[in-house]
Amino acid sequence: MAEQLAYDPLTQLENSWIDLRESGMFAVTLEVRYIMSTEARTGKPLWHMGCRFLNLSPHDETLIQRFMARVEAERRALSSE
Repeated sequence: MAEQLAYDPLTQLENSWIDLRESGMFAVTLEVRYIMSTEARTGKPLWHMGCRFLNLSPHDETLIQRFMARVEAERRALSSE
């Protein structure tokens, strides 16, 4: 299996940038909650890292909510075709 990433649970990742495409970008501190490794069909490692937002501003929270609503609407539109 793949080598371990250099992040442990509860590690804080300061000045992380979140890119929400048309909704904008913002800097935030993330806290690592879990890391999971799986293997792709090609044999390469795939990493999944779950994080929690720390000190998220109300404005940035609204950006995330709007982004999620738009992605969900796109997903519903594609599944109904």
